[in-house]
Amino acid sequence: MIPHIEKRHRGGEDAYYADDQFMVVLDGVGGWNEQGVNPGLFSRQLVSLISIERHHNGHLPLKNILNEAVKKVTFKGSSTACLARINQEKGGFLLETTNLGDSGYALFRI
Repeated sequence: MIPHIEKRHRGGEDAYYADDQFMVVLDGVGGWNEQGVNPGLFSRQLVSLISIERHHNGHLPLKNILNEAVKKVTFKGSSTACLARINQEKGGFLLETTNLGDSGYALFRI
């Protein structure tokens, strides 16, 4: 994740988390800068809270994990969100996703 050169001094506006079965990508809303709010603080706190919520309540659907994490954010801001989880099922794998906002994802099979 490389922030735009004009946003590097604040660490950028976006955040992500990934491990071998779970991934979160947040695109912080830069318009908050006009209100004197650093949107990167919101995105980074939210991605951390999503990761924590996932470890405590991993059985919940991703939408619920996102909702519970958002309730705990203390910084002002907003963000799009893409979450994905790979669940091992009998005989294979199941990809579960949820998306909020105008960001999205693509799945490529090779």
